[in-house]
Amino acid sequence: MEDYYELKWTFTPVDYFEQDLDLDVNGVTIAVRAGWAEARIAPARYEQDADLHEDLHEHLFQAFQGAQLVALKPFELSRPSKTRVHPNGKREIYAEVGIAVEVDQAHRVDFLVRKADGTVIDSKADRLAEKRKLAERVRQYASDERLTAMLDSITRGLTDKPNCLVRLYEILDSLMSKFGGKKQAISALSLCKSDWDELGQLANAKPLQESRHRGQMVGSLRPATSLRPATEDELGRCRRIASEFIVKYLEYLENKT
Repeated sequence: MEDYYELKWTFTPVDYFEQDLDLDVNGVTIAVRAGWAEARIAPARYEQDADLHEDLHEHLFQAFQGAQLVALKPFELSRPSKTRVHPNGKREIYAEVGIAVEVDQAHRVDFLVRKADGTVIDSKADRLAEKRKLAERVRQYASDERLTAMLDSITRGLTDKPNCLVRLYEILDSLMSKFGGKKQAISALSLCKSDWDELGQLANAKPLQESRHRGQMVGSLRPATSLRPATEDELGRCRRIASEFIVKYLEYLENKT
C-alpha cells in the first residue's frame, strides 16, 4: 500500500444527499457518504498544489449548496481533517482550526419536497436525480459571482429567520440588476410573473416582521409591534420560489455555454 493524505469531512443532517456521491475535482475524488466525505490524495499531488486543500473544500460546499435548492433545509459541513497514512499503517494527524459553515442541527431533511408551483417531487428517484444534477451544476458555474451571491442569499434565507424574507428578496434584486429590470429578468429566464409578485409582496410590501418593511437597513430598526410574523406557509412559499428562480438562472448559464 502506498502512502497518501486523507482529508475527511463530517456533515449533518447525515442524509442530506440521500445517496452516495463521488465528486471529481481536477482528478481527485471526494467520496460522499452518509454523514461524512473523504478524499485520498497522493503526497506528490497534495504537496505540489498549494490550493488543492481549499479547492476540495469549496467544491464540496458548492455541492451542498446545489442540493440545498431541493432540500430547502440548512446543513452543517465541517472543515476537513487531514491525516498522512503510511504504508505500515502509521497515521500522522494534522490539527486545523475551523468549523462549520452553516449550522442548524435541529432540522432534518423533509422528504416531501415541493416546487414553487406547489407540485410535489414525490418520486425518490426524481428527487435524488435533481439533487445530484444541481450539486454538479452549482460546482460547474460557481465562478459566476451573481450565482454565488444568490446561493448565499438563499442559505441565509434558511438560517437567518429574523431577516429571512430580506435575504430572499436579495435574489430578486440580483436578477433585476443582471437583466436590467423585473420584466427583462422574467423574460430572460421564463419565470412565472405571479411567483415573482408573490415573493415581492411578502418580502417587501406586506407588514411582516421578517420583511424589508421594517426599514431600509437590516438590523437598524426593531420590528414594530404592529407587524405580524410570517407564517411557516408563507416562508415555505418564498423559499421555494427563490429556489426555483436560482434553478432557472442555472439553466440560463447552461444554455449560454
